[in-house]
Amino acid sequence: MSNVTRALALVLVMGLAIAIFSQTVQVQARVASPNAVIEVYPGVNAIRKALKNANPGDTLNIHVGTYNEAVNVKKANITLRSAGDGEVIIDPQCNAVTGINMNAEGITIKGLTVRGATFYAINLEHRASGVVRGNTVDNTCPGAQYGVNVFDGGSIKVAGNGGTGWDDAVIYIGGINATPSGALVVKNTNATGSVRGIIIEDSANVNIKVLKNNVHDNTDTGILIHNSDGVLIKENTVTNNVSKGIHLDAPSDNNVVRDNTFTGHTTDILNDGTGNCFSGNTYTTSSGPIDPC
Repeated sequence: MSNVTRALALVLVMGLAIAIFSQTVQVQARVASPNAVIEVYPGVNAIRKALKNANPGDTLNIHVGTYNEAVNVKKANITLRSAGDGEVIIDPQCNAVTGINMNAEGITIKGLTVRGATFYAINLEHRASGVVRGNTVDNTCPGAQYGVNVFDGGSIKVAGNGGTGWDDAVIYIGGINATPSGALVVKNTNATGSVRGIIIEDSANVNIKVLKNNVHDNTDTGILIHNSDGVLIKENTVTNNVSKGIHLDAPSDNNVVRDNTFTGHTTDILNDGTGNCFSGNTYTTSSGPIDPC
């Protein structure tokens, strides 16, 4: 091989190596790029289409309008949020059991109005993590049960939501068996116009906190603790729920009820459990032991 031929071959090899390196760098750059923000505007199945094209960790920035679709989020760490330019309404028009189904870990639902589901507005089951924050969950379908439903979950944050019109409760927390990453928190809820405001059910040996909620004008009970132990109920305002302000039923033990206001009920505090303690609460009527913490 002549010197000229060898030189040309070397140039070709070096060029090929540079091209391969360049492609590798480009691929690495794409992998390392930050999570995408996907802009979503009203249209037929617009949110479903955006979710199909999203990757785990992406954010759907949803703009003002009504989206007549049920949403099933199946990718981890996805955020669905209002873009802030007006009310975002998710309304399957009573043609779906759930408005938004949080069907993966680490999903955040923020600032949306969810209605028009026949059972749950927002549903989260069998997940260790998730955030439901600043949403409005109003029932518009006959017989629908829960605004926010958390079942067999972990360290979930339910904060700053409001809802009305539910046949069972605005917020339902049930079957919680582990909270390894911190407390499951229900906080700053405005729960009204339903049969019950907040239910904690079938949960023990876990960290659950019910904090600073405004629970009022429900037709039965403000806060129901059913078959659940060790729940902290603190700094809630519970008023004018027709029957009971708070009811801790017979299987509910060792709960802490502290610094709440219960007024305007047939029975402000009904304690049928064992080992429950009460401190700093404002109330008029009670039934059962009111032992201090």
